Amino acid sequence: MKYRHLKRGEVLSQFEYTKSGTVFCQFLQDEMPFKEWFDENSAAEFYSSVRCALLHEARTKSGWRIWRTGAPAVDTTRKIVFCDALQEAIVAYVGEYGRTLLQDATLQSAFIRKFDNLGT
Repeated sequence: MKYRHLKRGEVLSQFEYTKSGTVFCQFLQDEMPFKEWFDENSAAEFYSSVRCALLHEARTKSGWRIWRTGAPAVDTTRKIVFCDALQEAIVAYVGEYGRTLLQDATLQSAFIRKFDNLGT
């Protein structure tokens, strides 16, 4: 599990990454329930047109819209994010992650690595 973004010039080692988009897109493709909605192309488009656009420009791009209610949480064909359903999916994911964290030593190690690195 990757946990640390490298700064320019640093040498990549185990558990580190240089491109956050790659990690984000892989997460969408690998983790339930998100993998039900995303393939490689739609994850990359969501990353640039929704995630990055909202974070850096306070808007969506490329025809993506955000609606309050509807399903599924993300409709990549129609380019719609249904925010209530997406929030429910995220809350469920975080809940399951927390339960798994209590039992899984590998996940615990990754969590500790990330937590320890937050201040650096």
